[in-house]
Amino acid sequence: MASALTVALSLAFVAVLLLALAVPTAFVAWMWALAAGLLVAATTCAVVAYARRK
Repeated sequence: MASALTVALSLAFVAVLLLALAVPTAFVAWMWALAAGLLVAATTCAVVAYARRK
């Protein structure tokens, strides 16, 4: 089962992606960077949680 932190980071990733689709293009670049960072953080948390279970 996914940890609460992984779920929270994944939801934040989706929220940033949806927001990036709704704002002017001037803000999109930093939102994509933020989304990428959130995706990396969520993936890292999932991998660490998986490794601890093994």
